[in-house]
Amino acid sequence: MTVLTTTHYIEEAEAYCERVAIMDRGRLAGIGTPAALKASLGERGATLEDVFTRVTADTTESGGSYRDVRRLRRSITQHH
Repeated sequence: MTVLTTTHYIEEAEAYCERVAIMDRGRLAGIGTPAALKASLGERGATLEDVFTRVTADTTESGGSYRDVRRLRRSITQHH
């Protein structure tokens, strides 16, 4: 059985999905198991957010980078 789920929450995708597809501006930017996607970066401790950052265009529509957005999001999470 296949269940298709869409989310903007990387942690949710990693926790619940056996396979993940990352879309960027209407195109398939990456697909595989969370473990395989993280391993493809060749970095110890890589996360799906790291994969997302690498396989997307690396900029948001507002001009900031995804890395900047991720850093801000982590900073806010740690302080609350």
